[in-house]
Amino acid sequence: MQDKNSKIREPDYYAWDVPALGTSQIDVRFRSPANVLQYLAFTMQVDRVEYTKTFRDIAVRGGRSVNVRNMSPADPAFPERTFTISDVRFHFLGCTNLDAPICKVDAVNEGRDTVRLGVENSFIYDQGSILQQSTPPNIDMDGRNSTDIPPGITTGWTVNFRRPADLIQVFELAFDVDNQRHYRLFRDMQLMDGPPPEVKTFAPTSPIGEDGLYEFAGLQFAFKGCTGQDAPKCVTDVRNTTDDYVRINIRRTTAQIQGEGVRPSRQKIEMTDNNSGQLPPGVTTSLIYEFSQATAEFESLPLAFTVDGDVIDRVLETVPVQ
Repeated sequence: MQDKNSKIREPDYYAWDVPALGTSQIDVRFRSPANVLQYLAFTMQVDRVEYTKTFRDIAVRGGRSVNVRNMSPADPAFPERTFTISDVRFHFLGCTNLDAPICKVDAVNEGRDTVRLGVENSFIYDQGSILQQSTPPNIDMDGRNSTDIPPGITTGWTVNFRRPADLIQVFELAFDVDNQRHYRLFRDMQLMDGPPPEVKTFAPTSPIGEDGLYEFAGLQFAFKGCTGQDAPKCVTDVRNTTDDYVRINIRRTTAQIQGEGVRPSRQKIEMTDNNSGQLPPGVTTSLIYEFSQATAEFESLPLAFTVDGDVIDRVLETVPVQ
């Protein structure tokens, strides 16, 4: 908490030309109630030289009783939820509330120096591999997204999402410590009660056989066919088998229908609902081409993607539309 105002009692002002043998007191007032001040940092200038003095564990007479904040324990069944970076220990406390997921993190500075902590928007991929971005989070200590944490002080932050999720396949926690960006991935958190929901997974099958199955740079692809003869939609599933994110772009293409070149009305990646996205490790999504011209068959259907900047062109011949 920030002081409400500070002044020297005599002369009732923030500055004083101190006469020889002069004495007074400095009053520092705060707006919030407290029973114990874990950490008090107090800065002053003497002949334009700045000094900072810190005090710890000060009992406040007449204050309202409040609990001193300590780290909440992380679930010991998931050791990856406890980690330390630059003398700051973090506990990821999990996520709740399937209607609009809420994820919590605690942090304590276990070092000897003040540490700068910043928090950013985080991301989840739900049971359908659909990406959600959080609302901007703030640090509990002062309600800002970046702050200095003194030694020994515990704080934390809450990450809020707007849309429902029955299960979180991947939660990406993004933050920085002393201006160095970090992220952590946490997996497979069920928010709904009862049996687990169906999760989008990769099946290495295709209605056109082996021609519809291929691999590139650690990604597995399976062409799942085209449906809807009045407005065909053609789908390719892709799974990331690597240990890192992979950037995918779906490119425009030209299919052949009865000797005529036809371009899709839209192409998109299902997880982001646009033409590009970062696919997390282990996650499956779909690459979708939508056409507005009716047909029962494509004479040829080129599929065009980029994976981390490398181009993939795959041409499928005589593709039926169900």
